[in-house]
Amino acid sequence: MPPPAGEAADTQARWQRALDSALDGFFEYDLRSRVAWYSASLRRMLGLSADTLPDGSGRLGHQLHPDDNAAFEAAVEKSMRSGAPFELEARLRDGSGQWRWVRSRGRVWPGPDGRRTLLAGSVTDVPEAHESRAALQRMSERYERAVLATPHGLFERMLDEDRMFIADRVWEALGYEPGELSAARSTLLQLLHPDDAAGYQQAASQATAQLAHLDLHFRLRSKSGAYRWFHQMADPHVLPGGRVRVTGVLIDVDEQVRARQALEQDRAELERLVAERTARLEAALAQAEAARAEAERGTAAKSLFVAHMSHEIRTPLNGVLGLTELALQMATSSTQRRHLEVALQSGQSLLQVVDEVLDFSRSQGDPGPPADEPFDLPELLATTMRSVMPLARGREVALQFDWQGRRSRVRGDPVRLRQILVNLLGNALKFTEQGHVALCTEVVDQDAGHCTATLRVEDTGPGIAPDQHARVFDAFVQVDASLSRRHGGTGLGLATAQALARSMGGAITLQSQVGQGAVFTLQLPLATDGPPEPEAPPPAGPVWLVATERHRAAWMLQRLLRHGTGTRLFTSLEEALQQAACATAAQRPVAVLVSQWSLTDPTALQALRCALPHAHLSMLLRPDWHQPALEQAAEALQITCAPLPLTPRALQRLISPPPWAQAPQTSVAAAPAPTCMPAPAPAPAPAALSSGPGPGHVLLVEDNPVNRMIGEGFLKALGLPAQTADDGMQALAACAREAPALVLMDLQMPVMDGLEATRRLRALQQAGRLQRFPIVALTAHALQSDRDQATAAGMDGYLTKPLLLDALRAELQRWLPTLVR
Repeated sequence: MPPPAGEAADTQARWQRALDSALDGFFEYDLRSRVAWYSASLRRMLGLSADTLPDGSGRLGHQLHPDDNAAFEAAVEKSMRSGAPFELEARLRDGSGQWRWVRSRGRVWPGPDGRRTLLAGSVTDVPEAHESRAALQRMSERYERAVLATPHGLFERMLDEDRMFIADRVWEALGYEPGELSAARSTLLQLLHPDDAAGYQQAASQATAQLAHLDLHFRLRSKSGAYRWFHQMADPHVLPGGRVRVTGVLIDVDEQVRARQALEQDRAELERLVAERTARLEAALAQAEAARAEAERGTAAKSLFVAHMSHEIRTPLNGVLGLTELALQMATSSTQRRHLEVALQSGQSLLQVVDEVLDFSRSQGDPGPPADEPFDLPELLATTMRSVMPLARGREVALQFDWQGRRSRVRGDPVRLRQILVNLLGNALKFTEQGHVALCTEVVDQDAGHCTATLRVEDTGPGIAPDQHARVFDAFVQVDASLSRRHGGTGLGLATAQALARSMGGAITLQSQVGQGAVFTLQLPLATDGPPEPEAPPPAGPVWLVATERHRAAWMLQRLLRHGTGTRLFTSLEEALQQAACATAAQRPVAVLVSQWSLTDPTALQALRCALPHAHLSMLLRPDWHQPALEQAAEALQITCAPLPLTPRALQRLISPPPWAQAPQTSVAAAPAPTCMPAPAPAPAPAALSSGPGPGHVLLVEDNPVNRMIGEGFLKALGLPAQTADDGMQALAACAREAPALVLMDLQMPVMDGLEATRRLRALQQAGRLQRFPIVALTAHALQSDRDQATAAGMDGYLTKPLLLDALRAELQRWLPTLVR
């Protein structure tokens, strides 16, 4: 009997509530009529509404993933045949379009006629469980791939069990097929090498007792009977139940171990050979050290011999040259003067030979690394060129100087550079009888902190054939080695210059043709010292150059034109005076440079000053030029005396308004100017002295009687009163009696040498017991080390013998400008 209507309604409501409250979804599908029913919980699970998944249609199949459709249909077909329930996991598309994993359970039930036509089931949401299983599967696959990829054999066992897991790699390394031997610890222990068994058991037991890491090497017997080396690493882990699991790896290291053993054997053999050969080498080194010491003694003896010979040659040569020059000043007949001039030139040639031999000896030794000190490059070039200018005296040879670039301050070895230039310039002057010898320099910055100086020494001499270019830098080589050659020499100058250039990282090259002169080019890398010089402003007006010979003035004219100014060349002072008389204010020069060859008498200078009262007037003088009357007149007329060659800084000063000039004036008469009448101007004190020396005598400290006589004669010729002392002790006593204006101090003397005397004099001056005066070395010692010792002792200058009057005058004028005539 069917239940009453009320009870049936209650039961239906109860089932509906149960369905609505369920987390699973339910469905029913009539396979004949294709009419479906879906629970509200299924729609909630998939996020679908009654409109998107209505009852009465088979649209749930449309939500099934295409890859899962075949499995679902196969499960339904099987249930229809057997009547058994089915279960599978599949993906359904939810309301957001995402695929959601679900587990579907169902069964095909029979209809009223007994045929199975009604498909009913449930759907459970299982995304997390499925992802966990998928992750576990991926991890398992990854682990399996790692085990297969690694050459290491993994193993694992429980400490209380003999059986264990061993990767097939281990068996393959031993030559067994997987499964051929039982996977057990006892199996591996039977394969251990007898020599390794006891050590393995002890280490394994200790690691197990302490639950510590196990790391050891041992040998296992392979199927062939040979033993292979394995490296085992393992760690024990205590599981929650108290049992211990051991996990580790077995690594086949047989090749590495045997290679290391072979290497050890080779190393031992090598050590034996090295010890044997070291013993032989030590014996050879001892012999080489003895030979080196002997060679060093020989080199030291040679250097000492060269230094002594230089001193011994220079000392008598000083007498020859000094007395010859004194006699030349007192000669009355032209024949006497001619003979004495020839003797003086011969002595100077001999001095040049001595200097070349000394320089070559230094360059062939171990000069050590070049110095790294700051210096003014154009100033060094100018002073070096001034030192060789006297060699051109009496010849129609013009010495020219040119400079390009804004870099003046550099770092390097100024002493070696000066030696190179002296050799190159001296070589050019020796072979040039007329024309010119020029030193042209260009400095170009390369990068931060570095620059390249290109120095060209150009001459108009006889030139050198190209096939002789490589030989000119060889020692003792003369291009013309015949007995009929016109020029002598040692053949050492260029070899010395090239050796010094290479020691500084540079090189000297030659360009020359027979009859076309020669150009020696020095390329020298240098470090920079500070920023480059600022661009010089152009002169405020025209610049005049007065020179009687155009070929001598061409180089200076070229430098002036580079300054971007209007420059005029006059061949005489008279021509310049005529132009000044008719020039307008705008045409008048801001500066006038007068060559020494244009100077005649003080009257011409006075006329020039009167004609150009506001101009900066300068006389360009060679260092060996000496006409005191003209210099005094120029000083009174505020005319600058500028020694050639001119550095860029010096040239800029000469073409700038004079120090006493004011700002540009609207009329010539309004500007202050020196008087046309000569009037002596006070001379500035030398910058090198703390207080300028007053009128007084020069103390000559010299133990050689001939050198004393020459020194007294030279000082007398320069208008300086002199006193003498035979050694350093006498010099101290003489200075204590009366302080001199200057001391000329020899270095090598008996009783007390010049260095010790200088140190004691400086100590007295520092203590305030003696007034300050300059001390200049006057010695036959010409080595750089001697110069350094003199400077360290407190000397202000350095003169080498043989002493020439012009060299003494130039040095004394630095310290006693008002006393030297």
